[in-house]
Amino acid sequence: MKRLKIILFLLLTTQLSSFSLRKNEKVHIKVDSDPEFVFSGCDNTKDCIELYVNTHAIWPTEDDIQATIYIQCIVEKNGKLTNFKIVRGLEARYDKASIDILKSMPMWKSGKLKGKKVRTQITIPVKWDLIR
Repeated sequence: MKRLKIILFLLLTTQLSSFSLRKNEKVHIKVDSDPEFVFSGCDNTKDCIELYVNTHAIWPTEDDIQATIYIQCIVEKNGKLTNFKIVRGLEARYDKASIDILKSMPMWKSGKLKGKKVRTQITIPVKWDLIR
């Protein structure tokens, strides 16, 4: 009976660790083809991000502010943004609002390495320009 419990435990932990490895595939920083964000009315990823932020942002205050918050995240193989981390923030309410904007974005075109879609780490600048 004790041997059966040990075998079941080893089998279960092996299965869980292989599931964990599949879920946490390697994240690439350098790729052959960078992830792209396409949004109507713009020509490149940088302009598309700015246009999206300016048209979809819910500003947390009425204060005059001019700043850029840098957020690191992963573009998954399916184009979804995940794993948000503030690289250079401002204050909590602006940091949270910036992440919320990125979470609401439509799917991106994923990065590619050797012709295959890969998880890619990127840093996105979110510009706050609220001078009245």
